[in-house]
Amino acid sequence: MQDIDGYTALHLSVKSSEKLKNCRMTRALLYRGAAKELTDKKGNKALDLAKNISSVTVRADLEKILSRQSSMCDCLMLKTPLKKMGKSLRMPMVFLLLFLAATFALASLLYPIFQNIQLVYASAAAQGLTLFFWLVSAFKNPGFIQKPKQVDFLNLMQLIDPV
Repeated sequence: MQDIDGYTALHLSVKSSEKLKNCRMTRALLYRGAAKELTDKKGNKALDLAKNISSVTVRADLEKILSRQSSMCDCLMLKTPLKKMGKSLRMPMVFLLLFLAATFALASLLYPIFQNIQLVYASAAAQGLTLFFWLVSAFKNPGFIQKPKQVDFLNLMQLIDPV
């Protein structure tokens, strides 16, 4: 949705970021799926508007988050994603591969030099329990909070700030 100048909510959040001295609103919009590619009537994307901000730190933050592309490692949550992450088998599969690689390394490199066989059994049991609990938690519903369908935003605003 764009206004008469072609600005989207993302454009407006970028323009107001300097006055607010932060990028929280822009991050929130990107997380909720705001389109970075839309242009205003002058042909400016939100990133183009960010380049005109005089505050160096705010401009750098905006340029960083607006130019960031999604990558294969987003599912690992190494960086805070700028979009809502849906259910995916990518992260459990990466974890499983890393776990199996570590188990193979232990079995082939360290277990042969252990003097105490009970230590090998205890380590293998701990790995088995880890894998079991991972399987239980990886495929269980995490209980995401869902938006209620029958909520009237205007009534909520009147309850919060009665005039």
